[in-house]
Amino acid sequence: MLVREFLTELERTQDAFVWQYLHDNRIRGFLRMDRTRTAFDPITAVATLRTGVTVREVDRDRVAGVMGLAGSDVAAINDAADDMLWKQVEGQTVLDGYCEWLRDGIALATGLEPYDPEPETAAHATSLGLELVVQSAIDTPRF
Repeated sequence: MLVREFLTELERTQDAFVWQYLHDNRIRGFLRMDRTRTAFDPITAVATLRTGVTVREVDRDRVAGVMGLAGSDVAAINDAADDMLWKQVEGQTVLDGYCEWLRDGIALATGLEPYDPEPETAAHATSLGLELVVQSAIDTPRF
């Protein structure tokens, strides 16, 4: 399964899940008919709808492999949903362009507005005396 196919399946979860940004900016979904308020990340939400069985986060990587997602895509989806867009590369903090694109895709697929943490993060980094270098990992046009 390609990431674009995953995003299409994630979009289909909107009938069963209410999606929101948590206080720490992670994207999580909550089953509409579940009063326990169990939070689902995007992969476990898709897997739960596909199988009809609640998939736990600890099983996420195994289930993602069964769905046909590559390990690198699983890591990127998790990082994007968990707002882990900034990476350390050669001693510099850089914005992972692919992860940023994927986060916007997850937000749009779940009915959320894309969240722009860059100004907030840049201001915080500057206050700590850090220099941020924005570097895109890919040159994918944004839609």
